[in-house]
Amino acid sequence: MTEKDLREALMKVLKGHFRPEFLNRIDDIIVFHALSRENIRAIVQIQLDRVVRTAAAQDITVKLDDALVEHLVEVGYQPEFGARELRRQIRQAVETRLAKEILGDKLKSGDSVELGYDKENGDVVITKAEAPRKAKAGKVVAKGPASTAATSTVPAGDAS
Repeated sequence: MTEKDLREALMKVLKGHFRPEFLNRIDDIIVFHALSRENIRAIVQIQLDRVVRTAAAQDITVKLDDALVEHLVEVGYQPEFGARELRRQIRQAVETRLAKEILGDKLKSGDSVELGYDKENGDVVITKAEAPRKAKAGKVVAKGPASTAATSTVPAGDAS
């Protein structure tokens, strides 16, 4: 059925239910199609990109695991409801968990984490990665074989 045929069929149904005075006020009929898995995947990526940007504003680097994306596509794919449930799932499973980690001082500025999904436990997993800290200008830190740290001051342009 073409888009034009569908609009005509819808108008016929509407004429059977509504008075002409009401129908004359309708400017256009917009047909919404159910979201496909590919649409849901794109929405998941857009929403998770927003989470990554929000974390980056806190100077926290977030890497997303494919298993998490697949899980969110799976739970968010309900064609009759659109992407509403998907938004709730991301808020509950990802955003709230990250916020609790930040508020509990488990994640701090400069940290790097990977978000994944554990199929066995059915839970989002936050794995903190050991990110190298940025050295302050003018300081070079060297570790010797006995795991002792030595610090020396170097002019700002010569720290290479």
